[in-house]
Amino acid sequence: MLVVRCQLRKLAQGCNNKAMTNAAMLEQVSAQLDRLAFHPAHIRTHLKSMLFDEPIVASFVNMQSTFENAEVARYVVLFVLTPTRLLHLYASEAPFPESDRALHVEVHSVALHALHSVRNIYGHASDDSPTEEIVFAIGWGDASRVMVDVGPCPDPECDMVHGNGGLAHEDVVLRLSVEADGSEKIREAEAFIQQLRRAQLEQLRGR
Repeated sequence: MLVVRCQLRKLAQGCNNKAMTNAAMLEQVSAQLDRLAFHPAHIRTHLKSMLFDEPIVASFVNMQSTFENAEVARYVVLFVLTPTRLLHLYASEAPFPESDRALHVEVHSVALHALHSVRNIYGHASDDSPTEEIVFAIGWGDASRVMVDVGPCPDPECDMVHGNGGLAHEDVVLRLSVEADGSEKIREAEAFIQQLRRAQLEQLRGR
C-alpha cells in the first residue's frame, strides 16, 4: 500500500511539474506577444483555444510589415510546436477577402505527419560569419503557387519566353534578416527551426 501511495505521489508531482512547465511556456509566449503590442489578448485567446491539453514544445513569434503606396500594414506570425501539431496563427489589420473587420486572426492546426516540407535558405556575409538572413518556408498542402522566372534571350530576333518556372507548395514563407529583425530574432528562428525538424524526424521514425 505504501509503494502504491509513493507511486501516486510521484505521478502527481510529475503531472504538476509538467503543468508548471507548460504554464511557463505559455507565459513566455504571452510575454512575447505583449512586447509586440499587436492585439496580444486576441492572439492569446485563439492560441489557448487550440492547445487543449497539449504542452508547448517550442514557439516563434515575429512581426512583419508590408508597404503599399503610402500605407503600412503590420501583421504578426506565431508558430507553436506541440508533440503532435504545428499551430500557426496569423494576425493582420489588413482586410481579408472574407471580411472587412478591423482585425483578423487566421489559425491553422497542422499535424506533424502532414508537413510536406520545411525549407530554409541561410544567408552569410562570409564563410565564417553567422547567419544574417533566413528564408523560412513551410508547406502542408493547403496552398500552391506558380513561380515564373523570366530571363532575357541573347537573340534579338527571338520572340519566345525564356526562363524557369514551377509549382511551389509552401503555405507560409517568412524572410528574416539581421537588419530588419535583429540578430536575436535570427537566433530564435534557428532554434525553432531545429526543434521543428527534430519533431518532424521523430514523427517519421514513429510511423
